[in-house]
Amino acid sequence: MFFLVRLALLYCVIGVGILLVQLTFTTCERPLVLDDGTSATHGPIDLGRIGKDSDYTKRLASDVVFWGPRAFDFVIKGDISVKNFLLATDCKR
Repeated sequence: MFFLVRLALLYCVIGVGILLVQLTFTTCERPLVLDDGTSATHGPIDLGRIGKDSDYTKRLASDVVFWGPRAFDFVIKGDISVKNFLLATDCKR
């Protein structure tokens, strides 16, 4: 049981790291790997809004949780390289 909890925490920590890298290094206003129609997360992350603005917190949490499926969709099934996924260099029109 504790193994699964630690595994879930590790998954979320990796997701936070990937989201921070994507939002820090992107040159796009709307990075393709983050713009799924519902998430309008833009960098830098406003730490003051976390916990106070529930909608903002939910969007950030969903970006952290869904990094795995997005990586699978864009990198494995799609044609985006791992570098372009991490740095969010492909912009959505």
